[in-house]
Amino acid sequence: MLAAEAARLVSNATYAPIVGASAAIHDFNGTLTAQKTSLMGSTFGDMPGFAVEFITVDDALVPMERGIISSSGLLEGELILSAGRIWSEAGDGGMSRAAFPFAITGKLYSGTHNGLATFVFDDSRVSPVYFQMTQETDPLNQVDLWGRMNAAYAPEVFTDLAAREQAWREHIANRIAVRPWSDLENEVGAAALDVFTRGLDDPDISGGGILVDDALYFLPAHTRQGNYPYALEMRHGVFSVTKSMLAAVAMFRLAEKYDPSVFDLFVSDYTNVTASHVGWNGVTFGHLLSMAAGIGDNFPDQSVQATFADENDPASAKWQSFFSSPDKSGKLDAAFSYNNYPWGPGQVVRYNTTHSFVLSAAVDGFLKSVEGPDAGIVGLLQDEVFLPLGLKDFAVLKTFEDNGSMGLPIFAFGIYPNAYESARILQLLQNDGVYDGKQILHRDSLHRALRRIPVSDFETSISISTDSNSLPVRYLYSYYSFDMQTEDGCNITPTYMEGFGGNNVVLMPNGVAAFRYSDSGLFDPGALALAASRVRPNC
Repeated sequence: MLAAEAARLVSNATYAPIVGASAAIHDFNGTLTAQKTSLMGSTFGDMPGFAVEFITVDDALVPMERGIISSSGLLEGELILSAGRIWSEAGDGGMSRAAFPFAITGKLYSGTHNGLATFVFDDSRVSPVYFQMTQETDPLNQVDLWGRMNAAYAPEVFTDLAAREQAWREHIANRIAVRPWSDLENEVGAAALDVFTRGLDDPDISGGGILVDDALYFLPAHTRQGNYPYALEMRHGVFSVTKSMLAAVAMFRLAEKYDPSVFDLFVSDYTNVTASHVGWNGVTFGHLLSMAAGIGDNFPDQSVQATFADENDPASAKWQSFFSSPDKSGKLDAAFSYNNYPWGPGQVVRYNTTHSFVLSAAVDGFLKSVEGPDAGIVGLLQDEVFLPLGLKDFAVLKTFEDNGSMGLPIFAFGIYPNAYESARILQLLQNDGVYDGKQILHRDSLHRALRRIPVSDFETSISISTDSNSLPVRYLYSYYSFDMQTEDGCNITPTYMEGFGGNNVVLMPNGVAAFRYSDSGLFDPGALALAASRVRPNC
């Protein structure tokens, strides 16, 4: 490694302590600078460079920047670093070894490639950083990537090192409890859980687990080069799951902080609508969250169930303009370029990702109108949702503004949760919006979304299956729902989230929740519902 040997694809076990490894001889406290380099294995682009402070806490290698590290170029990838390990091996000539997991994503697209990086070091030197990516949630780019980055180490005596160490220990202590999948198999029977992975091979699933009360039972994270050694730190590009985990959560927080009447606020009062028609008149925040704005181009016939009429339409210049526009202005212009359906808002679900971004802009405008020009949706989510949940590092894609101002969260896609974060948010949803004794989300609004109380929701053209039955799906507040009869004879209504590629999250009335992140193209919330329904009684 010191001789800068050429990078090659190896087993992921290379990026974790080997059998017989010893404690690290040195601590790593200082700045690691790694230079941008070409990615091998594809013409995917470059591996972005970075300069990040790290500290050592026991045997953990902890980056001080664990959010999105943004690069300067619009088409350059962005990095998210997570905590790894330090250790020593007999063959390293008195040096210590380090490894850490990372994810690479982009500014315009939330496909995510999960990587591992390693290097050797002592008190003053560092080898090049070797890395590889052999798993992803990126349906359009399923490819192995690897390379080597020239690196430098600037050791530093941090005057606040003790405080940094304590902050990390507290962060770890506040994480949700995790137990191996095999424990749940022992409790309910392995055969009962086999359905969880039906139709998929192990490497198809980048992350999956079942939340039972306050514990997450987590699947091993398989990749094309063996198990991912930092599975719980792996970040996942979950695409439209973002609508339910971010946009809906933001609205539930607004309803709790102000009043549930926020769902009835008019979009045109809080953002500049540039559409050439009057169809946006009367469209509310709630209509956008439920994809019932009455705005769109394809199939302008109310009797036609075409839920995804305008979604993922490669022939649509409007659709392409929305995704290629990096900033708020360009995305809003694209969203407002769609036509007016003849039936008006609140009548029919026509799913359109651009409408989620309009909601983000409208919510941000509302917050500025009531809290002042420095307020915004980013601050509300960070200070009033993520930090109280212990999710300081929750990564959210935002628009890229040339003037250097903070961008808006897309709301439609662009969160990158790891297993801990996924489970904590599901725990909040299943616990009526309460965490640590505090009501963070509005209970009744959340109950409506999860169909825990009678509601009027919207029919869709979607159907799913749990076993041999085809079940119709309904939609409200970005949550899908269906009715099923469980094997213990109960009639229940699970709700679920869904994201491009095969990402599914299911919330069950029995308090159990499940998620499976994949880019296999298989959408099967029914499989997760079946598995979760077998964990405990349903009525």
